[in-house]
Amino acid sequence: MANRASMLNKLFIYLLIFTFVLPSGRFGLFVAIPTAAILLINSIKNKNHPFKINTLDSEIKLQLLIDVSLLILISVYIIKSLILQYSDLLSIVNMFSQVVALFLVINILWGVSRYEVIDLDVLKKALYIAMFLGLFSKIFFQFYFLFNEYRFSEIVIFYRNVFHSSVMTMRIGLSPLVRIQTPNDPFVLTMVSFFLIDRQVKNVYKVIVIPLSAFYFLLVYSRVYLFQYALMALVTLGVWFFYSPNRNRLYKYYIAGLGLVVSMLTVGRTVTKIVYDYFFGTRFAGQETGGAAGAAEISDQIRLNQGEVLWYNVQNRLFFGHGFASYISDFLRNPTSRFQYELEYLALIFQFGIVGFSIFMGLMLFKIIKMIPWKHLYSREIIVIVFNLLIWLMRPFFNPAILSTHSASVVGTVVFFGLYYHKKYEGRD
Repeated sequence: MANRASMLNKLFIYLLIFTFVLPSGRFGLFVAIPTAAILLINSIKNKNHPFKINTLDSEIKLQLLIDVSLLILISVYIIKSLILQYSDLLSIVNMFSQVVALFLVINILWGVSRYEVIDLDVLKKALYIAMFLGLFSKIFFQFYFLFNEYRFSEIVIFYRNVFHSSVMTMRIGLSPLVRIQTPNDPFVLTMVSFFLIDRQVKNVYKVIVIPLSAFYFLLVYSRVYLFQYALMALVTLGVWFFYSPNRNRLYKYYIAGLGLVVSMLTVGRTVTKIVYDYFFGTRFAGQETGGAAGAAEISDQIRLNQGEVLWYNVQNRLFFGHGFASYISDFLRNPTSRFQYELEYLALIFQFGIVGFSIFMGLMLFKIIKMIPWKHLYSREIIVIVFNLLIWLMRPFFNPAILSTHSASVVGTVVFFGLYYHKKYEGRD
């Protein structure tokens, strides 16, 4: 019976990880709820289960206290939203489901990792497999669309019908490639960073992943993601080099790579300009170049307009906001999720006010920080963990990124690796 329960735990945890690479985040909640229920039931039934519900330690009590506090805060703002009628019931349910998905997935990965419900090395391999699935699937669909001559509208319909997901697409520069930006991209970026600093991964696999991930984020074709990828590569490769036991041998690789970069920027600057113009010339140029050239400028203008409208409305209820999932009825950006705007932080301030927003974000950050045992981590892990959390916190300045299952996959992954390395190193003292 215990073996059956263990197999069931593993099955649902692996299914949950698989949802991280799906373009749509809605499946994550559908899997997270039964996963949490099964883990909880097995904890109650099996006295030998590592996650004993009847002997809660101080860390679990703290996490429960934070979750209950957040639930009370959200309940107050839901009541306020219904009274003031700045939202509708469907939007409230939609936003609440995203909040539940975020905290449920994080709690599951924290509990499974902390109490080693399944072997952590096996769980790490499952996450790496998910990363490779994400990398190869986007590249596969790129060439599938290319060879079948899909139009932009057909790509949008394909993702909506097959994955129930949104997708952003356009021509990538002057090349025949098309942009494929989906909500699961942050998970892949996070996983690549941990993969590159993992000493148990052979350098040959890291050398393969670097160009694969670079091509992946070229296909994402977002200024924000390209910038984040460049930062990630700089940070993780630096950590890989300076904290590697084979530093002398890696030093030769770095000198060779640096020589290549310098030669491209000097002798080969003409080649560099040709490549840049081919892929990015029409992405970051102004509107005067015509066609899709003004995409960046148009995108910036949309955010500027949003900022003006949201801030004007924020000032009406500056401290306590307009209510949970509230939105500006004559200024919508997403007809299916009316409460979502590109400037997510400003949208949350519009909904919660400065006081509610500070409490909500403060409790959420406190929860995540307390989930990660920092004591036994080496500098290399701390650098990458902090970097990924900062990137996660940076995204809502430009795109809605906090309240979703894919947001949970990023934070849950960071928490997992914090616990993984903690358990690996805790006996070193």
